[in-house]
Order: sequence, then structure tokens, then C-alpha cells
Amino acid sequence: MSTIERPPVALSATIADRVGNRVGAGIYARRAHAMVERFWIAFRSSQWMMILSGFMEPVFSLLAFGFGLGHFIGNIEVGGHSVSYAQFLAPALLANSAMNGAIYESTWNVYFKMHFARLYQGIMSTSMGPLDVALGEIAACLIRGLVYAIAFMVVMTPFGLVSSAWALLAIPAALFIAFGFAACGLAITSYMKSFQQMDWVQFFMLPMLLFSGAFYSLDIYPTPLRLIMQALPLHQGVELIRKELDSDKALIGFSGAPWTLACYMIEGKTSRDFNKTREFSFAQREEFIGLIDLLTNCVSEYLKAQIAAGVNCVQLFDSWAGLVPACEFEQFVVEPTQKIVKEIKNRYPEIPVIGFAKGVGANLISYAQKTGLSAVGIDATTPMGWAKDNVGSALLQGNLDPILLASDKQRAIKETRAILETMRGTPFIFNLGHGVIPQTPIENVEAVAKTIRSFV
Repeated sequence: MSTIERPPVALSATIADRVGNRVGAGIYARRAHAMVERFWIAFRSSQWMMILSGFMEPVFSLLAFGFGLGHFIGNIEVGGHSVSYAQFLAPALLANSAMNGAIYESTWNVYFKMHFARLYQGIMSTSMGPLDVALGEIAACLIRGLVYAIAFMVVMTPFGLVSSAWALLAIPAALFIAFGFAACGLAITSYMKSFQQMDWVQFFMLPMLLFSGAFYSLDIYPTPLRLIMQALPLHQGVELIRKELDSDKALIGFSGAPWTLACYMIEGKTSRDFNKTREFSFAQREEFIGLIDLLTNCVSEYLKAQIAAGVNCVQLFDSWAGLVPACEFEQFVVEPTQKIVKEIKNRYPEIPVIGFAKGVGANLISYAQKTGLSAVGIDATTPMGWAKDNVGSALLQGNLDPILLASDKQRAIKETRAILETMRGTPFIFNLGHGVIPQTPIENVEAVAKTIRSFV
């Protein structure tokens, strides 16, 4: 039996019948996705060059102003720290890129479809309603704005303007900007009667870019004028993205050290003494040395991959280094750490590497002095005064007991002050003597943080 295809008219009638009985079906038929599908088909067939040309405008601005003019401007102060002019300008151009994508799609394209292609008149004769069209067009604007934002972020990355993985939060921020401008652009275009009126779009868009704080701080203006400019929607978007791309926001990567990783691999779980690992290290010497070498190479590559992805610093956790016999400490803790640090520094000389070897006692001296670490974490069992006097020139980090932090807020505050007092006048990073335990009350952490910030 042959299959008889239903004619398009009959199919349209069927859809209309199906949605016709719904409340508000004349306004919204739940078919906004059809407008998005049409946008995608048009993009693939003819619009990609127009979209590409719109994206290139902020890229050219970044190259010409950020790097060209920025060469003569040099670094500028933003939020208390110094950044290059390109770093200052890039967030604004990312916001502008998202705005351009949304506004061009919701004004010029919508105007053409409305007055020249007569597309919407044809759509209104189907089951679709005006809300379907509006939602579909806004979704298309968001897609275009998202494409612009992602593409511009990709352009920023090789120039070193994306300092950490946190910068990816600028993409949803850009999408939020695109949504606002898409909705406004669509509403304004629906009232335009002539092609010449489209010039008003550019009339408002260009000053918005120039006076949004994109190219310079608005502090140079008198307060009344500055308040007006700060009310501009693009300025709000620029400031939102600048917070996400803030180069002062650091991200730390980490990995277990080879000895600690070997402990978990051989035992298959955690343990109080890791006897199987220690027995294996003596009884099957060559195999264990080969495992440590393999893990050393893997950790090196793993940390370099994290740095390439945007972390600003990396830390090695050797939580079970205290179980290594003194006669083995050099071979299984110091030398692997040294190799990892050297491998990272060869590729990324500016990236700090922190090492944390828990419970190693006096072996901490050789660990700090021979590995080339930028900073050394001190566990809660090691007095900070002893570490300060014996570890050498390495930057120290530590060492509040995480159990104390979780158990007694007042004693944690008192011990925090004692640690800070011990390290007064010495470069130092306050931290815990190991990881935060899950049951730690957040108010205890807040109290310790407040104590650190207020210490003088």
C-alpha cells in the first residue's frame, strides 16, 4: 500500500485546529521555536557574512585602540591595581559585541522582514501568533549575541586578556546584555514606519558606546553628568563584565603529589598507615620507582593543563608524606616535587607553585630548600615559629587547625591572632593546616576571615 502524504495546507490546518482551542491561542501558539529554526536556516544560507562583519567591529577596536593606542597609554589604575589599557578596554568591547549582535538582529533584520520581505504577514496567516514571533526573534537575537560573545572571548584568550576560568562567567553576563537590547530593539522597530528612521538606532548606539566608560573612566566628568552616563544600559553591562574579567581574581589549581597518589592507588582506599604502600615500596622496588616516575610526569602535565586553562597558581598536596621513612624522603617526595616544579617553571616561569607536605617534621627544611617551590604549606602540627626560623627563604602558608576551626569559634579567632602575630613582618599566606572539614560552621569561617582582615 502506498503512503499518501498530507498536503502542506492540510498540515497547517491540522496545527491550527490543534492550538485553536487553547486560551490565548491567537496570541501565542507555543511555536516560537519555528522562528528560531528559520533564523538558523537563513544564517546557514546567506546571513553568515553579515554576522561575521558585525562581530569584527569590536575586534578591530581591540586591536586598534587596546593594543595600538594602548602602547602609548601604558598601564592604568582600576580598582586599586594596575592593568594594561587592552585589559581595561576588552570587557567593554565584549559587552559591545553582545549588544551589537542583539541590536542589529532586532532592528535591521526585523525591519527588513516586516516592511520588505513581508514575512510576518505570512506568518500571521498561520497558527502562530505575535508572541511566538516576538519570542522567536528575541531568541535569535540571544543566539547572535551569544555567538559574538563567545567568539570575542576566543579572540581575547591568546592576547592574555582572559586571566582565569572565572572569566567564562562573562559569557552569561553578555547574554543578559543581549537580552535587554534585543527586547528594546524589537519594541522600537515595531513602531518604525520608514527606512530613514533606522538612522536613529545608530544615533543612540554610538554615543552609548563612547560615553559608557568603555574607553576611559567616567570619573573625569562632573557628578550630575556622570550619574546620567552611569544610567546608560551599556555602562551597567560593561561594569558587570569587568567584574567577571577582573584580573585581580585568582584561581588556584591543585593536584595530589606522586607519593600520596601512589598510596591511594595501591591501597585502593584511604588508610591510617598505608602499610601496603610502604611494603610495596620496599618489596617491589623497581615497580614502585616506575610508578612514582609515571605519576610525576602525569602530575606535571595535569598541572600545566590547568595553567593553560586559566589558573593563576598551582598547589601540590602530599598529604601522606609524613609516612615516608627518612631514608626514602629525598627520593619519593623531594625529587618528584623538584621535577614537577622544574617542568612547570620551564613552561610557565611566572606561575607560583605551592607545596604542602603534611607531617614531615624536620624534613620540611629539605622539602622547602631543594624543590624550588614558591611557597610551602605548614600543617597544624608544626609550630609556625619553628617554620619561620628554620625553613629558610620560602614563603610560608598555614596553619590553623581545621578541627579547631570547626569546633570552637572563639579559640579559632585567638589562634588566628597568635599565628598572625608570629608571622608579623614576614611575607606570609594565612591558611589552614589542612583542608576545611565539611561540618565546619560558615560563621566560624566568617569570624576568622574578619579577624585576618582587621589585623594590624
